[in-house]
Amino acid sequence: MEQDEDPRQAARQSDQDPKAQARAAKTQARAARAALASMLAPVRRRTRLAMALRIVGAAASIVPYIAIAELAKVLLARAPPTRARCAGPC
Repeated sequence: MEQDEDPRQAARQSDQDPKAQARAAKTQARAARAALASMLAPVRRRTRLAMALRIVGAAASIVPYIAIAELAKVLLARAPPTRARCAGPC
């Protein structure tokens, strides 16, 4: 773990050239990404399903506003309603 590093090792790394420090940082980043990926693997499907359901829910929450806008178009139209615009008897 990063917190358990020996302070002497950190001092030795500061004496190294910048390329070696960059390589060490990349190696640590890869290890951290791998650890995170292995931790999230068991719940990855559930997380994706939750995201997909959230998208569907967000889209469904817009439907009433679309219906109100369409209803307003019909009610505010100057011409009398026709069979094409209303489903029932007009």
